[in-house]
Amino acid sequence: MKNTSIRPVRGLAGLALAAGATAGLLAPLTGTAYAAPAPAAPLPAEVSCAVPAKADDNVLIKVEQALNAKKASAKVRLATYETAWVESHANNLNCGDRDSLGVFQQRPSQGWGTAEQIRDVTYATNKFLEQAIPKAASNPSWSAGRIAQAVQRSAFPDRYDEAESKARELEQRAKSLVDGDTPVSYDWKQIAYGEKSTRVKVAQYSLQQAGIKVDVDGSYGPATKAAVKTFQSRNGLTDDGIVGPATWAKLVPTLKPGAKGAAVKALQTELNAHGYSVDVDGSFGPATQKAVETFRANYKLSAGSTVDASVWKILIHFH
Repeated sequence: MKNTSIRPVRGLAGLALAAGATAGLLAPLTGTAYAAPAPAAPLPAEVSCAVPAKADDNVLIKVEQALNAKKASAKVRLATYETAWVESHANNLNCGDRDSLGVFQQRPSQGWGTAEQIRDVTYATNKFLEQAIPKAASNPSWSAGRIAQAVQRSAFPDRYDEAESKARELEQRAKSLVDGDTPVSYDWKQIAYGEKSTRVKVAQYSLQQAGIKVDVDGSYGPATKAAVKTFQSRNGLTDDGIVGPATWAKLVPTLKPGAKGAAVKALQTELNAHGYSVDVDGSFGPATQKAVETFRANYKLSAGSTVDASVWKILIHFH
């Protein structure tokens, strides 16, 4: 997935923000219809934050499940998806303006919870709903965007209503993921020279599992390309240095509880990227097994804890 770099607007911390009432307040996302005012001076590099161009299905699933559990109204649901899109493109970000984190760019320093809690999508959604539901009930004439703004206290109050169309797309996608009777189908995501992503780490760990030396740094540079070509030659594949469907099919092994090694680290790294919290220790133990079982259930795959091609395709699709 290609990332879009954004840079938060300077000076938002100076607003009168009540604890627990203000999220991260990211500047409008590059590639959307919204344009941020140009800052007076260059921003520090450390406040830059890369936001994926597309929503993360795993995030949408968890947001939808939280909304269903709260029996949220249609307007609150729309406000939630508007906020998720505007703040993070519905991704569980580990960065943002100052200490902002997660789907809704909530801030530990403003009373939303710990960094770990905010990075839990279900927790973050419920914290948003704690304010959105009563505000909607007390103000029936408000639009979904105004409800979102009342919770977020953004310096760009119109952004939420402007995101209505995209938010409705996300809502339909989330509903189909949660309520659908059939699993979502994904193809192998091709990677090639120059890419930097979690899926590159999967390839690198898997190459290590196959006995080929390569560093796991998430960057598809010369050494990784050479390692891929070696793997391809050894396995009767076209040695073009591109990890496409045929290479992926032979590169990532089927894993089951009890497995150990670099391929398990690849699995654990991707599970963490999808919002699950497991140690990257190379051991397919109970915590990893539980995460895999939940992941399979979330994507309507058959029950179990086996990591086969159907699981790998989804894992590497988004990160």
